[in-house]
Amino acid sequence: MRIVFLITSLHGGGAEFVARTWADTLQAGGDDVSIAIASGSADGSERWTKVPVTALGSGRSAQIKALRSLLAMERVDVVVSLQTYPNLIALTALRSLGDGHRPLHLISERNLVSLGMKGASRSHRLKIAVARRLYRRADHAVAISHPVAAELVSWFNVDGDKCTVVPNPATSKPGLLEPTYVKAVNATDTITLVLPSRLVKQKQPLLALHVAHELNRRGLAARVVSFGEGPLLDACFRTARELNVEFEHAGWEEEWFVKTPSNSVVLLPSLREGFGNVLVEAACAGLPSVALSAALGTADAVVPGLSGQLSASADPAVIADAVLACAELSESDLYPWLSRFTPESSTKDLRDLVVRLQSRVVSGR
Repeated sequence: MRIVFLITSLHGGGAEFVARTWADTLQAGGDDVSIAIASGSADGSERWTKVPVTALGSGRSAQIKALRSLLAMERVDVVVSLQTYPNLIALTALRSLGDGHRPLHLISERNLVSLGMKGASRSHRLKIAVARRLYRRADHAVAISHPVAAELVSWFNVDGDKCTVVPNPATSKPGLLEPTYVKAVNATDTITLVLPSRLVKQKQPLLALHVAHELNRRGLAARVVSFGEGPLLDACFRTARELNVEFEHAGWEEEWFVKTPSNSVVLLPSLREGFGNVLVEAACAGLPSVALSAALGTADAVVPGLSGQLSASADPAVIADAVLACAELSESDLYPWLSRFTPESSTKDLRDLVVRLQSRVVSGR
């Protein structure tokens, strides 16, 4: 099968990581796979992937033309585009290809777009308005989680029978052992709240400091360690001083889960999440985690009572309760759940979906 993945760039975010993982795994299984990128150069691509990479150049019109030429010349069977801008580039390029040369097209969203519209720029709002008109034209939509799938159907007007959740290959970095148990936190010892996320507004890192302060107020020892970078770093240090909370900035670490202190709870207090890879990574490493239920996508990445807890509110006191509830986690083998997120299982789910869709095209259904 000849497959092209279209992404914004080779690296820099979760969508790029997922596309590279799928592409490399599919190629290892015998498929003919390549990646097209909408920004940057293909030079040095071997650092990131084992498959060929084509740069589409700069400018929307040039990128559409380059993608159209690539698809027509290489007789591609399937195009998988990830995130809004690549989705729109692919949808536009494919419209002008004749039916005899038109590959199957799967779009994919990786975040909850509607929750990020408040305060968005005019250009972003326009891009999303176009997506809401065009997404229904794709052959199928792949969602990172069930909340994202619900948004694709209810907000982007994708038919429900043309939308499928494919679990993220989130165990790629930590690996997965059988059995896998999450260790309950010891509330009588110092609790380290671990922030393995960017220090940006959407991730609400300052909230972790207020949770640590609440735990300290209750007479419990708590501190915060950040494995992220971002514009709110200075605000984190300032808030830590104001609240008299110990804050350590460890800097970005790709394998943050092997450098967490003992008796840690991973905290992801984001406003919104399409999924939350770090929550699965935490479980693979035996670390309990807490996330906000209102972030929605986190519900697919936490098993409450087993791998961690979902906080019903962004109130620091409620989150502190969820952290302490991680002392009561049941000791259960999480391997059956986590195995859904291995690169092999995730890629198989994607390929099986493509094969089903191709068989429908052949049969005329």
